[in-house]
Amino acid sequence: MIGPYFFEECGATVTVTADRYVEMLETFLFPKLDDVDTEHVWFQQDRATAHTTRRTLGVLRDMFPMAFDLFKGRRGVAGTVTRFNPM
Repeated sequence: MIGPYFFEECGATVTVTADRYVEMLETFLFPKLDDVDTEHVWFQQDRATAHTTRRTLGVLRDMFPMAFDLFKGRRGVAGTVTRFNPM
């Protein structure tokens, strides 16, 4: 399990925007994936707006290209529980 991650600035909780979410993916989650010693990774998120923007989906597609190839042409993939194998 990776996390938790808290969205805070100056010690105060902040609204999760797409920009903040992408920053978390790139600076927190992605580097930690290198430390995961497992064959498969499960990634789960809901359909919150920050999770489904084009920018967010692009970052996730780059992180987990195999998973997005499986769902090519299917909308809403970011809101599903999906088994990712980043290798």
